[in-house]
Amino acid sequence: MLAPTNIGLAKPSGAQPLTEIGVGEAPIGLVASPVYNKLYVLNYLSRNISVIDLNTNTVTATLACTPFTPDPVPFNIRQGAKIFTTSNDLRISSNQKVSCASCHPDGDTDGFPWEFAQFGAGTRSTLSLLG
Repeated sequence: MLAPTNIGLAKPSGAQPLTEIGVGEAPIGLVASPVYNKLYVLNYLSRNISVIDLNTNTVTATLACTPFTPDPVPFNIRQGAKIFTTSNDLRISSNQKVSCASCHPDGDTDGFPWEFAQFGAGTRSTLSLLG
């Protein structure tokens, strides 16, 4: 499943709210260093790795994943995937927290019933976009 362009770092119960750190496009994997206080984030659509210093909660470096390999995904397909997975555009996400991919992983359904009573819409299930 592709995700929006932010990651949230969890803190112990009772601590301040989650820290959001902007990373590349469609982060899909996290690896924490067992030696250094660093977090490595694989960004699928931007084809890079964000290196986060966990002492300052900032991106300290961005590393290319495939600097010498041509991108196998056609430009128009990648642009569509970026739109589908972004939460940074107010036209798509009014709170800039949720993208289309949040409820439609890989264009399918997430399988969860969602409660929208506060909007007067009741309970709804996410429909598949696969047809």
